[in-house]
Amino acid sequence: MFKKPTSKLIIFKLTLSDDCSIVKASLEGDFFAYRPELVDESIDSLKGLKPDALLAEELHKKLMRSFIIGVEELDLLAFLKEVFEESREKCAKSLK
Repeated sequence: MFKKPTSKLIIFKLTLSDDCSIVKASLEGDFFAYRPELVDESIDSLKGLKPDALLAEELHKKLMRSFIIGVEELDLLAFLKEVFEESREKCAKSLK
């Protein structure tokens, strides 16, 4: 969950498989997206991929094409990277 006093709420969740691939992803909150179908397509494109910083950057670029309003662009990127890294680390620990 991400929320700054000057921004909208964003909740981004990842569900990973046993091999650390993304099974499900969701992006919710009180932000606005000018083209919400691009948000859905971007989130759906994550399935089967493994979370890392590069994937977070790719997702961020795709999301910015949908004109997300209410969240600073760099804040969104930092938040996505944080979620992807935490998910990756938790999954790596569970494989040990």
